[in-house]
Amino acid sequence: EILRRVVDSTVLPQVTPRYGIEQPLHVEADRDPRMASLARLLVAADPAEAFALLDVLHAEAGSLRASCMWVSEPAARDLGDLWASDEVSEFDVTLGLGRLQQSFRKLCLEADHNDRPQERLRGRILIAPLPGEQHLMGAVFDAEMMWREGWDTHCEFPEDNATLIKLVKRQWFDVVDLSLSLAFNREDWMQRMAQTIADVRRASLNPALVVVVRGRVFFDHDGPLPELIHSVGADGASTAAVLVVPSFQASAARS
Repeated sequence: EILRRVVDSTVLPQVTPRYGIEQPLHVEADRDPRMASLARLLVAADPAEAFALLDVLHAEAGSLRASCMWVSEPAARDLGDLWASDEVSEFDVTLGLGRLQQSFRKLCLEADHNDRPQERLRGRILIAPLPGEQHLMGAVFDAEMMWREGWDTHCEFPEDNATLIKLVKRQWFDVVDLSLSLAFNREDWMQRMAQTIADVRRASLNPALVVVVRGRVFFDHDGPLPELIHSVGADGASTAAVLVVPSFQASAARS
């Protein structure tokens, strides 16, 4: 617990501006043994035990940032791993992610809002899952993080590319954040993501639009992350919610 708090308060602010885009940042300390059972509890018929454990883990994490890094996002990947090993169905994964999101929303309501800047000076950002993506947790996490950083945050869930394009045609955005599943590795969706980003850039009122992407596929990627980013036409990628801000800052500096 002490290690997690030190990393959250001291280490992350130092390393994320440096590594937010250049390479994936897999910051996972020795896993809490309780995390091994969390994914299975999340898909149980009665989620009471899962919610009780989440309450304890969130409290021990000590902050919303740490909870995302150490609890919620690893649990999402664990759900995906259970599916990959044929231990649960895709419906189970979706159910478990919904319960994780429910716990996160409760945590947000309880979190201190006093740290949020009083003035929105950082621009407008559109946060959305890639159209067709049924797992919405990445967008929800990113929206909360960016809102807390003082951004004018707009979180939408477009059902198709046409709906997404209408949004960027009608409103000015400085940044678009597109997310894929935090549980499943959507490597076969890269071409779809590239086409969506190209369409968004053509339609955007902002000719200097910055596009940041995220999802498990970027967390899992073993090769140079900039190559994967370039392949989909994005400016940057974040491998965790706490890296959304630094990855955008690095992307904007390069654009």
